[in-house]
Amino acid sequence: MNAPTYPQRDSFFAHKFCRLMVKVCLANELGADACYLLMVIAHTEDAAHYRRATTWFNGQLMTVLGISQQKTLIRIRKTLIDAGWLHYEEGGKGKAGRYWVLIPQEAIGIDDQPSDEGDSMPVALSEIQRNGNQEGKSSTAHCHSNGKRSGSDRHNHSTLSLTPPLIPTPIEEGEKPPPPLTKEFQDVVDAWNNLPAQFPKCSKLSKKRKTALTSRLADRDWREGWPAALARLPTSTFLRGENDRGWVADFDFFLKTDSVTKILEGKYSCNGKANTTIVSNRTNSGFVHDPKTGAKLLSSRDF
Repeated sequence: MNAPTYPQRDSFFAHKFCRLMVKVCLANELGADACYLLMVIAHTEDAAHYRRATTWFNGQLMTVLGISQQKTLIRIRKTLIDAGWLHYEEGGKGKAGRYWVLIPQEAIGIDDQPSDEGDSMPVALSEIQRNGNQEGKSSTAHCHSNGKRSGSDRHNHSTLSLTPPLIPTPIEEGEKPPPPLTKEFQDVVDAWNNLPAQFPKCSKLSKKRKTALTSRLADRDWREGWPAALARLPTSTFLRGENDRGWVADFDFFLKTDSVTKILEGKYSCNGKANTTIVSNRTNSGFVHDPKTGAKLLSSRDF
């Protein structure tokens, strides 16, 4: 039996989904913890660019949700599954469970109007279910406290496009989206692209590069050492291309596991000695800057 396929999502789905939870007073129906779990799943889908199911071990979710007992998580999860708000596939030993949020049939078509004070006020989903007709879905959600609908509630409400297509776009299992860009990523790329002209520019952060850079930045030694290594790199004739192959260090070389360490240890330095020059009070455009301190580390005039 084939596993269910992750559904196609519209842009900003997670935001619309959370507004829908407010619209139907879901916390009153299922509890605040259940709503928080749905919010976490929906926005994790968003962070993954809606390319795949979210995967969680029970312990991870318990930590995120502030739940101390596994039985509590199991109870909340079962409540959401039974109510039609959550898809869950059980994991196994060393395998995380798969999650994505769902829209129950009775909640499809509810408008995406604001839910604060005004004509479009929230109403419990159970109230919509009791109406049991299409008018109930589209207009009961705008009832005032006295249970009467205003004239403006009977027409011209935009609806929420939350229904997945009949044939969802398949996502290859095991495919992981590239890590999102961060300021640290940009700092490294900008510093690299400020190297002298003979070093190839990093014009694109491919998925492979993002993955490698994520791993490097997770290493404290690399994170603290890369600016100094980048400053030393142009002082090496070998890395500048003066070798038997004419090879010049590129961004992919810099992202290798041990490149920064080797540069700092002087492996590529002339005569085995590292030669780092700190340059200051220059105005040419060839400077390499330390993105953390703003210091000008090296100029192309120095070699």
